[in-house]
Amino acid sequence: GDGSPAYGHFAENGKNEFQESISRAADASERSAANDAVVDAVVAAAADAASPPSLPEKKTGSDGGAEPHALPGSPPRVSELLAPGESLEGMRVLVVDDNHFQLRVVKASLKRSGVELDAAVHGREAVELFEKRLQAIRDVGFNDSENCLATTKPPYDVILMDSMMPVMDGCAATIEIRAAERAFRATLPAALLEPGGTFERETMIIGLSAEAGPEYEAGAREAGMDGALGKPCRPEALRDALRQVNQGTFNSWKASSKRGTLHF
Repeated sequence: GDGSPAYGHFAENGKNEFQESISRAADASERSAANDAVVDAVVAAAADAASPPSLPEKKTGSDGGAEPHALPGSPPRVSELLAPGESLEGMRVLVVDDNHFQLRVVKASLKRSGVELDAAVHGREAVELFEKRLQAIRDVGFNDSENCLATTKPPYDVILMDSMMPVMDGCAATIEIRAAERAFRATLPAALLEPGGTFERETMIIGLSAEAGPEYEAGAREAGMDGALGKPCRPEALRDALRQVNQGTFNSWKASSKRGTLHF
């Protein structure tokens, strides 16, 4: 190394700048961790608000009657607390949102509900997930028999679609998903599309948007969405919408000629 004063000056400055950069990185890491802690606390609160209270442990009688819950104090599944027809057990839901906080709130809202949940952070990823599900159905059903197809579940029961996202927005993704769905349904035996058939209903696509205006609604309807929920989405509003979809009573835009407002 060079022992000149100039070299020593630059070396010392370089050392100081390096130490300052390390300090800044550490501060940023601490702030990030603090932000994550706040998000986790809010999401946990959403989960508590969305989840029903725990049931007391069931007693097993001497005659070998009712089975107790798995562990004392362990929370029951939501489906245990709901009346017949209100359970979300087995529903397939895809939530599409580039806001990771919103994704975590949705997951918290559906905690212990029995929902099979997929997530995508932009429209292109959502289209790919949908097409992958369609291909899996083709691989299983079309290579076997109509009976096999009749026992196969649709790709998704509900897609919760954000509006503004990078890569591909919600309307563009909805258009591509509807096109893929139409092509798939055109290959199905007619019996599976009739009332009571496995593929009787098209996938319900519900928009997620803070834009409660006619311009958003017109674009969403034209793209093929069935309705919308406001953002941020309240846990109980989300659960109610999914229950209505499951029961076939969701008040979608397509089911009414009066479509002047969003469904919150």
